[in-house]
Amino acid sequence: MASSSSNLDLSEREHEILIQFRQSLNDVLQSHHDDFYLLKWLKARNFNISKAQIMIRKSLLWRKEFEIDDLVEKFKPSEVLLNYIPGGTTGFDRNNRPIYLLTAKDLDLEGIFQSVTKTELQKFFLLKMEQFRQICVEESERLNVRIDQAVGIADLNGLTLKQFFVPGINQVYDILKLYEANYPEFLGAFYVVNAPRIFPIIFNVVKPIMSEDTKQKIHIYGRDWKEKIIGVHINEDQLPLGWGGTQIDRDGDEWCRSKVVYGSTVPRSFYLKDQGLLNQDKALKLKVKRGSVKKVGFEAQKDNSCLRYVFQTDHYDIGYGIFKANSPDDSIKDMTPLIKSKRVDCHLVPESGSISLRDSGLYFLAFDNSFSWTKGKTIYYEAEIIEPDTERTYDVENLEDVEEALGENGKNTLEADCFKGKEDDGSSDDEFENII
Repeated sequence: MASSSSNLDLSEREHEILIQFRQSLNDVLQSHHDDFYLLKWLKARNFNISKAQIMIRKSLLWRKEFEIDDLVEKFKPSEVLLNYIPGGTTGFDRNNRPIYLLTAKDLDLEGIFQSVTKTELQKFFLLKMEQFRQICVEESERLNVRIDQAVGIADLNGLTLKQFFVPGINQVYDILKLYEANYPEFLGAFYVVNAPRIFPIIFNVVKPIMSEDTKQKIHIYGRDWKEKIIGVHINEDQLPLGWGGTQIDRDGDEWCRSKVVYGSTVPRSFYLKDQGLLNQDKALKLKVKRGSVKKVGFEAQKDNSCLRYVFQTDHYDIGYGIFKANSPDDSIKDMTPLIKSKRVDCHLVPESGSISLRDSGLYFLAFDNSFSWTKGKTIYYEAEIIEPDTERTYDVENLEDVEEALGENGKNTLEADCFKGKEDDGSSDDEFENII
């Protein structure tokens, strides 16, 4: 749909900034990147051209390297993702923006985290975002009006602290970071309804991750939410009967379960712990003493190779990072970090990923247990160098680190302990003011 700067409601200064911004991006913009699209990035960075340019360039590179444009067609979610993560869409608000409904009741976050990898969970979130973008495009063409935002309603009835504060909850934070970095101005409004008294505790945990723009679009209501939203922002015929609307499924279900998934307990048969590396004979084993670091070396013989890895601990979390070295004897502090060391709960779900190695040379996968002075860790892992000429499939991790990763697949396994890991022992809306 064609755009017109005259429809953007900009001041003369903002219009000039938009023109300069477009000119600064001539080398990366495509035909569908119109002024409406560019304005999102400028608003996300308060019309600071330099900051907005960095943001959009990173995101465009991220989309290309991780093939985000093909995600809807290529990614096939697992049964757990499809059947146990609440959510669904039943219609549009009065501004023709698609509505996403989700509930907290019976949400089994711990079971979900135990049953899918971090990569799968991130891809599923991105799939939903891309599907909503697609809906917006289709509605824009159908109505001949620009639609590029979505609306959410989260019913928190039944939410408990125990439900939320579980091992692996940091994955939710990572997903929020992905949204903030790559989908600016996509959220039109987010209504939190039936907010319990514990909600401020949970909201304060995730609030630092959110941009000011996102925070301003969150509206929090108690049990009187229907009279404030239905008929005001959303018409009744766009919501299920159970949500205060008029829709019912063909079988008479007032919650429209054919369109919306509701929470339930994930069967333990889906848990990856019993299906992971601990039970695979081919996995290599590495012991990391308390307070120490162990590194495993790999040699990339060609530029633009890829290091693919997956690992799991028997108990407790471990830190890991990926580094480029000049010599096998380099200490971690002398290496160039590609992925800075960070702690992961890989005793619950295997940590997996792949990273682009733009230059040939020596690289290390480092397992960091320096933070633990009482417990040693046993790691089970597989890792390989994949050369750039091999057939690609698609396997990525750390999606938020666009400069650090590029997922590729193929054949050319390198003995994972070719350099024999060396231990490194020393080295505001009114509603916000009246939260239930």
